[in-house]
Amino acid sequence: MNTSLDTNFAIPGDPTFPLNQAFEAPRDRNEAEVLRQYMSQMRQELAVRLLNRIYADGNTPSKVCMHRVLFQQTNETYG
Repeated sequence: MNTSLDTNFAIPGDPTFPLNQAFEAPRDRNEAEVLRQYMSQMRQELAVRLLNRIYADGNTPSKVCMHRVLFQQTNETYG
């Protein structure tokens, strides 16, 4: 699963980072690399925890998660 996570993603200070106004950019290249490693580790941990929650019962995904995917695919919103 770790290979499916993108290793080249935007960090604060990059023009494509969506929350640049909320975070300050790294001061130097070393700090940027440490931040990238931290964010990569956070993304991996989040993916593992999310998959553990979705497939908590074994091999079948949670009904709540499946309904959410169905609503997203049909462009419906929760009311």
